[in-house]
Amino acid sequence: MPEAEQLYRQILTFDPRHAASLHLLGVIAHQFGRNEAAIELIRQAIGLQDRQPSFHSNLGEAHRALQQHAEAAACYQRAIELAPDFVPAHHNLGLLLQATGQWARAEKEYRTVIGLQTNHAEAHNNLGNVLRAQGKPSEAADSYRAALEHRPGYSEALNNLGAALVDLKQYAQAVESLRLSLELNPDSAEALHNLGNAYKGLRQPDESISSFQAALRVRPDFVEARLNLGMALQERGDFFAAADCFEQILSKDPGQVEALNNLGSVYPRLDRVQDAETSLRRAIQLRPDFAEAHNNLGMVLEKLVRLEDAQRSLEQAIRLEPRNAKFHADLGLLLRNRAQPTAAIQSYDEALRLDPDDAEAQCGRGEALLSLGDWAAGWAGHEYRLKCSTFDSTLHLTEPLWDGSTLDSQTLLVHAEQGLGDTLQFIRYVKLAQERVKNIVVAVHPSLLTLLTNSGFSNLVPERPPLPPFDVQVPLMSLPHLFGTRPESVPWDGPYLSADAERIEKWREVLSPIEGLKVGIIWQGNPAYHRDHARSIPLACFEALARVPGVNLISLQKPPGTCQILQVADRFSVITLDGLDTEGGAFLDTAAVLKNLDLVITPDTAVGHLAGGLGVPVWLALCHAPECRWLLDRNDCVWYPSTRLFRQVQPGDWQKVFERMAAELRARSSRQGEARSHLKTLGGGRP
Repeated sequence: MPEAEQLYRQILTFDPRHAASLHLLGVIAHQFGRNEAAIELIRQAIGLQDRQPSFHSNLGEAHRALQQHAEAAACYQRAIELAPDFVPAHHNLGLLLQATGQWARAEKEYRTVIGLQTNHAEAHNNLGNVLRAQGKPSEAADSYRAALEHRPGYSEALNNLGAALVDLKQYAQAVESLRLSLELNPDSAEALHNLGNAYKGLRQPDESISSFQAALRVRPDFVEARLNLGMALQERGDFFAAADCFEQILSKDPGQVEALNNLGSVYPRLDRVQDAETSLRRAIQLRPDFAEAHNNLGMVLEKLVRLEDAQRSLEQAIRLEPRNAKFHADLGLLLRNRAQPTAAIQSYDEALRLDPDDAEAQCGRGEALLSLGDWAAGWAGHEYRLKCSTFDSTLHLTEPLWDGSTLDSQTLLVHAEQGLGDTLQFIRYVKLAQERVKNIVVAVHPSLLTLLTNSGFSNLVPERPPLPPFDVQVPLMSLPHLFGTRPESVPWDGPYLSADAERIEKWREVLSPIEGLKVGIIWQGNPAYHRDHARSIPLACFEALARVPGVNLISLQKPPGTCQILQVADRFSVITLDGLDTEGGAFLDTAAVLKNLDLVITPDTAVGHLAGGLGVPVWLALCHAPECRWLLDRNDCVWYPSTRLFRQVQPGDWQKVFERMAAELRARSSRQGEARSHLKTLGGGRP
């Protein structure tokens, strides 16, 4: 290049009016970033020869480099006036229009280029870019393929094709295209970023995260890659690492609204709900029409039990983006959490009208129907959980699903899912499955193996690889659907869980000195559960029960909730038991203790299911909008005859729930006291 520049300057020494040399010196200046000088030189050339289209087009390039868009557009237009078939001017005008978001006009220019020069690979590639920007990923993919047809090793087109295939949810093909792009250009941050998005679509979080991290190693300031890395970490459950990604972005750009929005969605998982609200309100302040931030704010306000405010935020998100299926589905979820399942179904229906493949909406709709007692349609909708991104299975099975038919020779694997309480509730269905299938293997959480073996269940294995051979499989919570369970036909032939006899006797000796009603209590569920804020109960609420004469509250609580015992010690006492479930497996001692109690009071926890399965009397304290399994507006429990349901009348109001319990406990304690007095009068012993 220096030699060429020297040559042109020598020509101008002999002929200062040599227009071609002035023009080419301007082109060289533009290529080296000296765009002001380029403009001056090319203008001199045009002053000598003003009908050369290349002069005007290249002058436009220098103006475009300085972001002088109006001047650049005028130059390209002048070149096209002089030579309507001049391809570079049309292509450069297309680039300018694309850069300024004028997609339709840019598309027209690129199509003109292709009409003039069919094998123009860059025009096909750029046409794909503007089509994709207009929400036409299928047409964009065709354009990228045309670019590759004319230039097979075109790494940029391979990358863009991969991005379009991600838009089309053709993730496997996207990975293939992006890997080819990276073979040609291993340090392409854009291709690594797009590969991360493709792996995310394939639900391969580790590969997705690795790709985003690789993109950031190439380009540490790649904000979009860091945003997506944070979201991928959040989906994998690495909430601290996700928050760190968003906080890094905000440390350099406090007004980065996407990072503020994402931080607002991850903070609640770190018990920083108030910080989440602050972050989201800041995002909305900076961008009032940011629909996703309004939607996320609604979900945060739901956790703060400000349900009316939450609904207003979700409805505002829908007003801003009425065709966003997720927003309608999230409103459906909120309405379910406001105990309005009929209205929730309407929101889910709208979400499914917009996106019929939305598994989360299908599942949410199914759960709303279950709440209403329509279990035929409800269980069918509940099956969509298997397609949800949030469905967590440690086994990743590919074998066919069992359809409920009779099997004589094949082996069925029944595998647990979700929490321990879900396993304890639905394990009863294994006996029904055994009536249709001769060979059954049941995979459960390893901690439940001993309890379930003691309860008479056989062929149990840990829910982890390697598994014994099997032919078909079914998740445990799909069995109610396969067996057509209705509220009036829940299987119950009596208690199906058992406690170890020796442990029952051991705990009888420990508890026997306690006089009066022995009431086991739980107040805190698993904090990782997404609605634990609505389910769990402050231990202080149990004070109304502790003040009932003759009632002894016995803690069955495990950490982290046990710290609350000290907080209430100056107001009422809670008996604690040493060595509960410290050896042998989950709930072995708890089950034995339950068999020695008069009553168990708990929110919706695994211990509630354990007590119900043992046939022990249970009072279940339910939030205003409990899980669908508990139905609505009834005090009895279709799953466990020994269980009674005490429901909140208003969201968050546990006081009235415990006032009702205390009144019933007082009457029960009084009756028991009268019975004991009568026995003593007769010379009887302990009842």
